[in-house]
Parts: sequence; C-alpha cells; structure tokens
Amino acid sequence: MISTSGLRISIYKEKTLAIYLEKGGEIKVEKIKMIQFGREQIDRLMLAGRDGSARNMITVVNSLQDYLKSDFVAVTEIRAKMLEDYQKFLRTPRTMVRLNQFNKPVQLKFKGLADNGLHNHMRDLRILFNDIVDFYNDEDLGVKIINHYPFKKYNLVELTEKKKPERYVSQFKAIKNCKLPVGSRIQQARDLFLLSFYLCGMNAVDLYQIKPGTAQ
Repeated sequence: MISTSGLRISIYKEKTLAIYLEKGGEIKVEKIKMIQFGREQIDRLMLAGRDGSARNMITVVNSLQDYLKSDFVAVTEIRAKMLEDYQKFLRTPRTMVRLNQFNKPVQLKFKGLADNGLHNHMRDLRILFNDIVDFYNDEDLGVKIINHYPFKKYNLVELTEKKKPERYVSQFKAIKNCKLPVGSRIQQARDLFLLSFYLCGMNAVDLYQIKPGTAQ
C-alpha cells in the first residue's frame, strides 16, 4: 500500500499512517470515533502520570456516552448545536450507571452542573476535540481530515467567582484541640486538614504522591 501510494503517503504522520494502513485506505472523517479516541487518550495520560487530566477526560467520555447513548460517536457529530443541547443535558439532575471499585455496575445520582462545573466540563471536552484535530490534521503539510471546529461558534459559560468562607483563629483552635478517637477516620481527616493548612493549602493528592527521600 505504501509503495503504490506514491508521494501522497508523505501527508501522513506516523500515527495516522498506521491508521491509514489498518483501514486499508483513505481516513474518512465520519469514521473517526470520539469515544474510542477519548479512551485511548485516557490511557496515554495515565502512562504519562497525568492522573488528574485522565480523570477529567474519563468524566467527559462517560458523560458523552450517556448523552448520545452510544459507544460509537463520530467526530462529525460534535457540532455547535449539539454542544448547546449537551450543555442543557449537563445542567439537569440525572441517574447514571458507573462501575465501582469492584468493577460492579452501580447507579449514581448526579446534580445538574452549575456555571463553574459546566465551564470546566466543556473546557475538557474542547481539549479532547483539539487533541483529535492535532492527531489527524497536519498544518505544515496542509492536511485537514477534520475540517469543522464547533467551538468557534460555541462559547464557554463564564466562570463565577466563589466567595471564600471565612475562618477564625478560634475555629482552628477548636479543630486542633478537639478530642477524637485515636486511629479513627475523623482523627485522620482532622490531621490532614491541619497539615494542609500548615503547608499553605497543599493538596492531599500531592502529599500522597511524594516519594520517600524527595522532601527536604
């Protein structure tokens, strides 16, 4: 296939060339699967140690699958009108099935997203769409397999500033000095809260990921 394609083969990058060969010919935009690409992107993020970004992508991919009720979602289905309808869906309370830590399906109830949650979710969806465009298109060679860009017409919901709750010295003293069962989860939660405060708001996940010998 490579030898018979002539100079045209030069328009493909390594990854898209592999797909070209697997498909037996031209890559058609309507055959590019959004959900499948999203799952593969999650694996790439996990391998790169970007667990937070991977979790965000898992949320987006699962939600898209819930909304469109299909594992096969062509990238051509992601249009500005679809994004507006999807936004309305995300604002509504809903019950969805997810796998728990034992890989068993359980029903979970979700509240509708407020402005900030909606902004972050649609931002992550835009990141996924941009990743697909970067994967299949090559601006240097003028290759545009994906020609549409729905986020040009769709505008993200503006973030709203959250009012930070006030905390007083007396509250911290009460939390620090309260008597709790030794070894209990509530004692652990209190200690982690105080540790985060002493470290100027360091996240628990960052503490968890510190390797022995790296902290001085």
